Amino acid sequence: MIQNTRASRTALAFLLTVTLAPSVSAQFVTDGSIYSRFGIGELRQSATSQAAAMGGGGTAFRGALYTNFANPAAYGDLVLTSLAAGVNYQTVSARDALDNHGRLSSGNLSFLQFSLPLKAQKLGIGATFAPYSVSRYRVRVSSAVQLPSDTTAYTIDYGGSGGLQQATFAVGYTINSHVSVGATGMGLFGAIEESQETNFENASYTRSILSSSTRLRGFSGSVGVLGSAKNLLRENDRLTVGMTYSFPVNLQADRVLTSGDPQERDTLNSAITGDLSIPSSLAIGLHYRASSHVSVIADVLSQRWSGFSSTVTLPGYVPDAAGNNIRDRVRLSGGVEWLPAGNDALAGYAARIAYRFGVFYDQSYISPSASMAIDAIGATGGLSLPTLVPGTRIDINLEVGQRGTTDNGLVKDRFFKIGLNVNVGERWFLKQRLG
Repeated sequence: MIQNTRASRTALAFLLTVTLAPSVSAQFVTDGSIYSRFGIGELRQSATSQAAAMGGGGTAFRGALYTNFANPAAYGDLVLTSLAAGVNYQTVSARDALDNHGRLSSGNLSFLQFSLPLKAQKLGIGATFAPYSVSRYRVRVSSAVQLPSDTTAYTIDYGGSGGLQQATFAVGYTINSHVSVGATGMGLFGAIEESQETNFENASYTRSILSSSTRLRGFSGSVGVLGSAKNLLRENDRLTVGMTYSFPVNLQADRVLTSGDPQERDTLNSAITGDLSIPSSLAIGLHYRASSHVSVIADVLSQRWSGFSSTVTLPGYVPDAAGNNIRDRVRLSGGVEWLPAGNDALAGYAARIAYRFGVFYDQSYISPSASMAIDAIGATGGLSLPTLVPGTRIDINLEVGQRGTTDNGLVKDRFFKIGLNVNVGERWFLKQRLG
């Protein structure tokens, strides 16, 4: 019999975690995306509600109504003082090759953004708060371990929550009618919580609960440029090329390990400290505005995660170990927007609704299996509804897709997301004129 002591609980949990290979059977059920357990979590794409409904890119978007916080150079286009916010609700369904399955639904803030033109269409500033990564999953592993005296069935429940948030401050400047530049300062911070609970079918063995909390924080920035040309294929069309380079982010990590129920947890050791480096990224986009009715965008993002380094162990990554499951991230996206009314403010309501559609492909930066690549593909869509207040629109966005594979004991995620976004814009600091 294993006694109910801290040392025995820790040793047993370590034994079950590391030596599952000799188990006589195993199956698992997962809720949420198990892939969000690895690395620093599932990376989120920062985009306005307009770009999110068109595949999630938007590096080259420029305009007066939406503030394109994917590229700081776009702040130089501001005419209206803008406040934008979005929330979303997402459901993730996971299934493996043995038809074990689970589902997890959750809602969260997708972004909060404020922008202000210091000089209309010349100099603007703005601040944004949005998720950078998300860890949200529940996994149950059912198995049995062969001990010298008997075969003992057990379950291990893994759980994770949290992620990283980003807070940015940006400034953009329009050099001339063709070129704008900008820069962003960014703070990354947050905590990733993980838990592991082991329960035995045989009451002679004691339940084990291990938890860890990893807090991360750091600073970085990015630079961006936009270049436009008009009247290329037809009168009043415009082609814009955008590029954003994000510098590496060095994060300080503090991890605390505990054992026991939440109300009576024991700290297993002093806090573990270290640091990790998120690599730089480069995004390039095209935006072709054929007319006031139709716009098309295309984007590619590349991030060299193969250069990732960390002095703390993360799921899927062990410092100084060979064969870590890290690879470079590539994201491709494209989309179209159709606004029947164009610039006609007196058109009927249905004609003033903007209709959007997009697709994307995302090659994940980390995998639970070194031999398997985890990719995501999806489609997006949305409606942008005008309101009685000029400069204010309500956007409804949808996203559907799948991630992963059921090969090699992995799982396939199918996800559905619906978002509600409000963009409020108005002119501030107008000078009064006497007639």
